[in-house]
Amino acid sequence: MNTLKLILSICLTISLTKVSAQQVPFSSQYHANMITINPAMTGISEYGQAFLSHRSQYVGVQGGPQTSYFSIDNQIGDGKNGIGLTILNDVTDILARTSFMANYAYRVKFNEKSNLRFGLAMGLQNNRIDFDKAQVVDQNDQILFGPRQSQTVFNLDFGLALNLNKFQLGFALPQLVNSQPTFNSSTGDQFSINNQRHIRSTVKYEFVLNETKGVTFYPMVMVRATKGTPIQYDFSAVLDGKKAGWIGVTYHNSYAVAVSAGIRHRNFTFGYAHDFILSQVNAYSKFSSEFILGYKFGENLKKQKQWNDDMNIRVEDLVQAKEEQEEQIYYLEEKQDSISKELAIVRAENERVLREMDSVRADLKTQAEVIIAQTQNATTPAGYKPQTSNGKPQPSDGKYRIGDVTNYSDENNQYPAAGYYVIVGSFGVEKNALNFKDKLINNGMSDAALLFNTSKNVRNAYVFYSPNKSEVDAEKQKLKGKYDKIWILKLK
Repeated sequence: MNTLKLILSICLTISLTKVSAQQVPFSSQYHANMITINPAMTGISEYGQAFLSHRSQYVGVQGGPQTSYFSIDNQIGDGKNGIGLTILNDVTDILARTSFMANYAYRVKFNEKSNLRFGLAMGLQNNRIDFDKAQVVDQNDQILFGPRQSQTVFNLDFGLALNLNKFQLGFALPQLVNSQPTFNSSTGDQFSINNQRHIRSTVKYEFVLNETKGVTFYPMVMVRATKGTPIQYDFSAVLDGKKAGWIGVTYHNSYAVAVSAGIRHRNFTFGYAHDFILSQVNAYSKFSSEFILGYKFGENLKKQKQWNDDMNIRVEDLVQAKEEQEEQIYYLEEKQDSISKELAIVRAENERVLREMDSVRADLKTQAEVIIAQTQNATTPAGYKPQTSNGKPQPSDGKYRIGDVTNYSDENNQYPAAGYYVIVGSFGVEKNALNFKDKLINNGMSDAALLFNTSKNVRNAYVFYSPNKSEVDAEKQKLKGKYDKIWILKLK
């Protein structure tokens, strides 16, 4: 066998056995963009995202692996489906491959915090051998005069991801079809590259350190395996601030310790990872480096949809209250003089509801203009709060409202205890009242509950109760800036 054949055979043998894991993307920052290791993660973020990355492995070694990728993914429909695209280019010495993969993921929802995701990535993979890059001793070797070899094959990846609250278990099968592109040399010899099927599995658990600021810490373990090579594994620990960035440390067994850091500013993400090589390769190269650049899109549209949903709930409550008040007015008018005083009270309440509806309509117009401006400028002013049509915050009623416990019932259909209740919302529709109570509990108001005014068929949501007047006054002051309408009900 001539010199170049020997070198080529050794190169192919090494690439297909000892480092076959390099056939699929190798990264120290996959925790920042999980679509690169598991197609089931496509569309897992509530916003669309695009990433561009480049990794130089074994810096200083000629022909060391150079890996670049571009990915973009987003949710579609109601969030059950995710679509994406991944373009990968990997070059190692005279071997190179480029793949174009279309991703799709589907989510099966168990509850609000648990689901199972299925993912597929399908596309084409172009495999190349560039003899011009070969380093040989015999320049007269006939195989040098052969053309650059290129073969394109079909590629398929499959993935699963189980999410149970803060726990995540992932499983992926890259290169599922196990294709074998075949090449012909100028001397008539044939050789093939075995794109072996791989197995990748991840386990992750997230600890919430600061829910308000979105600060979490999570350990992660990844296991990689393929036929004919030892099992490889990673241990990672990442401190992640959703609005600021991350700091992470990863141990790649028998290879390196990687330190990564990233920053997030507005819709952009920038990250860098530095691998400190621990294996015998460090005699030739001390490190590997990796850069990642990301962009998040669709955030303003998500905020606008959430805001519109909240406003629609408020309008529905007001419309329902108006209809109920009109029915009561009709009934009271039939009673005439005997109930004239009560009729005047109901009419005044109806006028209040109409005024509040006008105020909400004005708020809707103002907020819509702000959201449109935010979408056009791709930025949201810091500290912005919704305002009424006159430019001032909606005032809260500071007077006590007095009632009799016999006119109320709690959620167990019992008379409530006498004392003081801090009320933050009133609803004529039971469904809307229950939804509002659930939101309060999810936002940390664990004592939130409902009082049913049986005389007016209205449900009041309260977040604090005490028989002590001073305690209730103090609690109201603490919550006054958090809710648009807050008042105290005194039951005797």
